[in-house]
Amino acid sequence: MKSLKQKTIIVLGLALCMSTLLSVIENVQAQDILHRWDEYNFKTGVYVDIEHFKNNSPMPCDIDLSKLPTKNAIDLKEIVCLNHTEYKSKKIWGICIEGRPFVRHGKYFFPVVQIGALTTYYYIEVTEQPNSPQNYSITSKIRGKVIDINTGEVYDQKGHAFDIVQIIKADPHFQNQKIKAKDIGAYITAYNKRHPLEIGVQ
Repeated sequence: MKSLKQKTIIVLGLALCMSTLLSVIENVQAQDILHRWDEYNFKTGVYVDIEHFKNNSPMPCDIDLSKLPTKNAIDLKEIVCLNHTEYKSKKIWGICIEGRPFVRHGKYFFPVVQIGALTTYYYIEVTEQPNSPQNYSITSKIRGKVIDINTGEVYDQKGHAFDIVQIIKADPHFQNQKIKAKDIGAYITAYNKRHPLEIGVQ
């Protein structure tokens, strides 16, 4: 069992990483001005699956999602919809708060950053390491994820760079280009310019 001191260290570590995550998201959005979430009229509610997101048809919710923060990761233990169906957080694809979509990753919901055929979000990867009963450490890093809207597959932006490049190169416009892993973010933006998310735009 973690001591109060250990729990405090973990909370402080997560808070610091969350602040960094917000800075990363704001920086990316400042650069990737194309297909931001606020250019769409997404409806507030619960996405049980990716189709609800693509069709802009979330389940209406009893809880007032408008009262929740829209810039940080959100931890919702349980969501109750208007049809009185209860969903555990891990059983749903995502949520939308005041027009901003969040994707579930683990037990948290992280905000979508760029929207298109390759929709992106960032999440916090946390590793807890008990060095001894009295010494507890936590490491965290921010990782980028890419959702292939056509298939629903989710790729790690670094770990699955090859797979993402193959998706991009399926477009003849990029077929003969040499795409380096360090430039993949820029190519995702360029790809989304040619393949925007049309479904759900009103």
